[in-house]
Amino acid sequence: MPSLGLQELLFFVLIVATLATSTVPIGENSEFRTSYADQETMDFNMIAESETNNAFLRFECWRGTVCNITLPYDIEVNSKPIISSLNGPLFLEANGKQNFTGVPMDIGVFGYSWTFETASGAFAEIPFEIHIKFFPEASHVFDVIILRPKKQEFEEVPHHLLNFVSTLSKTLEMDVNTISIEGIQQVGPTTTVSVFLNAVPTDTCDLTLIEKALQAIFVPNRKRPSFDFLRKMDVSFRVRNVLYRPKGICLGTTSGVKMSSTVITTTIAPESQFNIEVFALALLVVVIATAFPICQCVIKKRAAGREQNEGIMNEEETML
Repeated sequence: MPSLGLQELLFFVLIVATLATSTVPIGENSEFRTSYADQETMDFNMIAESETNNAFLRFECWRGTVCNITLPYDIEVNSKPIISSLNGPLFLEANGKQNFTGVPMDIGVFGYSWTFETASGAFAEIPFEIHIKFFPEASHVFDVIILRPKKQEFEEVPHHLLNFVSTLSKTLEMDVNTISIEGIQQVGPTTTVSVFLNAVPTDTCDLTLIEKALQAIFVPNRKRPSFDFLRKMDVSFRVRNVLYRPKGICLGTTSGVKMSSTVITTTIAPESQFNIEVFALALLVVVIATAFPICQCVIKKRAAGREQNEGIMNEEETML
């Protein structure tokens, strides 16, 4: 074999280096990990682009507000998807095969993983990130004091937060995305869920939406919540008290709000009212049950007396 000259050797090394760097394999360190048996049958254009750019899918949500996540992949999902947390609180629940909903209560950037089964029976895992932002200070707060769920239950079962915001938005006849939870406190046997309307400006004290909420919660004289409000909220929650607290730029401002002070406080005890109604109904049943045999006894005695009198009269007529 003829020996290569220096010029030919350098040319050969250049060709080998070019071939080695022309293809970048996707290894185990790829951000998107798949276990598909046959990826050629799937549309992974977006996944491949994410792998090349070494980046997660990123979404933005607001603390205390309903967060809707839709994974934009054209993939045929065969099973119910599973969401797992990589480094953050797990608040999402499946709302379809590629849609997820929840109410986050922490701020920061958190990682999650979407695991699902394809039509071919193979499994895939796709990570994504959610950046949860913090709303500016609200100009008002509604404190809704309930008997259930407890604060710990809100923390352990994320669905309770979503259910509360959804129920309240339907009761107030407002968009669910305009209601935000400021915080949850446990005070004795009751739980206080503080909410605000995030659509109300924070730089001016605009009472339009606040007034709408007050009208939906309270009766016209604002002395107590309306029966309709309690009925709709008590499907899942036992409302005991409702407070309206202006704060921030609206602190000390009551213009347009029909109330005697800056705080509306109404104590409601649906459970006690329910117990009173049950007791009254039970008492009525007892009275009826007691009165019925007495009436029967009186009627029988009167009938027997009439029969006895008729018998005496007949005997007297016979003797005459």
